[in-house]
Amino acid sequence: TFGCIGYFRRERDSNRTRKKFEAHTFCGIALGRSVHTNGILFYNPHLKKFTTSSDYVLDTDRDLRDVFPELIYDGGMQLSLYSRKHRHKIYAPDSAVLVSLDGESPSSATVISSPTTSHPWYTLRIDDQVVNQIDPENVWQQDSSTPNSDVHTDQSIIDGLGPSWLREHTELTLLVDSVYRQGTLERDDEGDWMFVSCDNENDPSTVVLPNLAYTYRERLIEGSLVPGWPLNPGGS
Repeated sequence: TFGCIGYFRRERDSNRTRKKFEAHTFCGIALGRSVHTNGILFYNPHLKKFTTSSDYVLDTDRDLRDVFPELIYDGGMQLSLYSRKHRHKIYAPDSAVLVSLDGESPSSATVISSPTTSHPWYTLRIDDQVVNQIDPENVWQQDSSTPNSDVHTDQSIIDGLGPSWLREHTELTLLVDSVYRQGTLERDDEGDWMFVSCDNENDPSTVVLPNLAYTYRERLIEGSLVPGWPLNPGGS
C-alpha cells in the first residue's frame, strides 16, 4: 500500500460533526499501517497533515501527480498492487463528474464524498441538491465518453476490472528482445491491443499484445510491461 493514493472517511473534526454539504471523504498518500491503531496512515501534502483511518479505499492505479501535481517524481520506483477488491475508478472529493440516475440522461455533478469500505457509495452535489448512496457504476469523468460507448472496449474494461492505463494512446514501456522500448498502446482495425514504437531510424515498429486485458497482471509481475516511460524500468 505504500505510496499509492487513498481516500479515507472523516465525519468529525475534533468535537465538531461535519455538515451535510461538507466533504466526508479526504484524499491522501498511504504510508502503511499505523503502529498505534488498526488503520492506514495517510499524508495530505496540501494540508501538510497526517491522518489515520480504518475506513478507506486505495486507488493503486492513479498517478500521484493527478491529485498532487506539485510532487516531483524522478521515476526511481514503480509502486502498485496486482490485486484489488474495488472494481471502479474512484473520483476524489470536488471532482467534476457525470452521473446517470434511474436510466436518465447524464447530469453534471460534483463529488462531495467518495466510496470507502464501510460506505461504498458516492455523495454528489447535483445543481443545488445533495444526493446520497449513488452507485459507482453510474459515475464517470466529465471528459470521457459514456460507459460502454467504445465499440472496441474489452469486457474487462467494461465491467471495471481493467486498470486506468489500459487505454488507447497510453505511454508504455515494453520488454522486446531483452531490451526495454518506449512506445504507446494502440488498437488495430479489429480492436486488438498492440504496442507501437519507433526504432533507431525513427521507423514505426508494432508488437501485437493478444488478450492484454487478461494477461497484463502477469506481464506487470514479470516486469515485461511497465506503465509510463520510467527512467529505469528494469530496476537494475
